[in-house]
Formats: sequence, C-alpha cells, structure tokens
Amino acid sequence: MFNLSQVIVDAKKALEEESATDVRFKHNCDIFERFVDVAESSESDIELHQRFLEDFDLFCVAYVRLDNRKPMFPAPWQSGAARTFEEHSVNLFIEPRKIGKSALLSAYVLWKMCKDESTRAVIFAPTQAQLFIMEDIWKALKRCDYLMHEYVQPNAPLQKRGTYGKEYIRFAKNESEVVASNLAQSQKADSKRGNKGSLFVVDEIELVTKEVRTTVIDDMMADAYSDKKMIMVGTPKSVANPELELEWEGYKKSPEEYGTHHINIWDAIEQGAITRSYIKNRFKRLNIP
Repeated sequence: MFNLSQVIVDAKKALEEESATDVRFKHNCDIFERFVDVAESSESDIELHQRFLEDFDLFCVAYVRLDNRKPMFPAPWQSGAARTFEEHSVNLFIEPRKIGKSALLSAYVLWKMCKDESTRAVIFAPTQAQLFIMEDIWKALKRCDYLMHEYVQPNAPLQKRGTYGKEYIRFAKNESEVVASNLAQSQKADSKRGNKGSLFVVDEIELVTKEVRTTVIDDMMADAYSDKKMIMVGTPKSVANPELELEWEGYKKSPEEYGTHHINIWDAIEQGAITRSYIKNRFKRLNIP
C-alpha cells in the first residue's frame, strides 16, 4: 500500500529532473535530505507516517502526486505559504497565474485534514467551473492508495466507510471533511451564509464582490466557539475589484495579525515556479516590450 523504497526512487528522480533552477534545486535537495533522514531514522511504519504528517513538505513528497504523476516538491514560496497559513488565522495571498496556487491549496487542505482530526474545510470559488482546488484534492486521493485506504477507508463496512466525491469528501479515520461550494450570484450566494467549518479557502478572491465577502465570507469567522482559519487567494486584478486592493494594503500594515504574500514573476522564475518562455509569450501577446 505504501512502498517507501519506490517513493524514494520517484522523489530522487523528480529532484533530478524537475529542479529547473539553482534556487529550486537547493530547496528540493533540502526537502529530499529531510525525507530520507525521516525514512532511515523511523523505527516503525506508524512513526514514519506520523513524522511525515508533521511536516508539510514531507507530506507532499510522500503522498501528493501531480498531474505528471511525480511527487510534489513544494516550491520555496509554497513551503513559506504553508508556514504563514499555520501562523495566521486570516490570510490574503495575491499571486501571478500559473505558479501553483491550486496545487498549494489542495495539498495544504489535504494535509490539514489528515493531520488535524475533525477538520471541516470549505472551499469557495466564484463559479462551479472554478473549483480547481477540490478537483485537485479528489485527484490526490485517487492517486495515493495509502491515503485512500487509511483515511477514506472505502472498503470498510457501509456504516463505517468514508465518502469520496467530487464535491464532498469525508474521512472515516478522523472525521475530517471537505466540501466545495460556489459563490456565483446566480446560485444565490447569500444561501451559503452560516456555512460551518474550521478552514475556509476562497479562490479567485478578486472576482468575489465586496457584498459577498462581507455578508457571507466574513460571517463564517464570527463565532468564538472554535478555532478557524481563512485563506483568500487571488491574482492582481485590482481594476476588477478596487475594494480588494484597499483591503490588501490594510492587511500588509498588520503583519502580526494577517498573513499576506505576493511573489513577482521574476522571483517565480528564479524559484522554478513558472518558465521564462511562458512570461515571454505573455508579454508578446500583450505587446509589452
């Protein structure tokens, strides 16, 4: 079910083939060395998996397979983002497209569900077609026999097995769950008000109106009976949502209270998150010299 030797072989191959820049290679090497150290020093399978659960980067390498079926080595910015999420209850990330936002968020939600029992994650997007994070979680479980059988337990007796669907997943092992929900105005977003959860993720936040953010999203963080975490992620479209730009500037002024992050495209290229050719083609289509 979990072939550690094969995972190490696959991880080493990914390290050698997917580390596109010096910065990325150094970062991936550090993760791989930590992974091997845990593998060699753990005295039992239980200890091994427990230690993988304690480290977001190691969790990704051990259990998350990307669309190319290779282990996920988080980019430096993704590793830093996971640390920021852990340190803050409210997070706003404004990032360029195609740098791995959905991969980060799906891996982080899955990690929290496995690590923290009874996690209830709610993933929001402006429309049903934009619920990429939920789709990535569904794929990650499908590609990892260990997580599927250990947490969902689809072969358990009917009353004890979990639920595995494209809009709702529940773990039998620890009662964690994730549900996908769209905020489309045509779907009457106000009906989402009161959605209960402990981890809320809002993708494409720049496309969500201020009214929906204040009457739906903000209300979900209001009660004081449980710890809650909000992660809002979008792209720099301040023209589409000028109120969000003001909110972004306000969050940056309170780093102790709010988690914020933005990586420019040049740093993203240096970290191997996007390719220089992609940016060059984008600039050409937009007539940017």
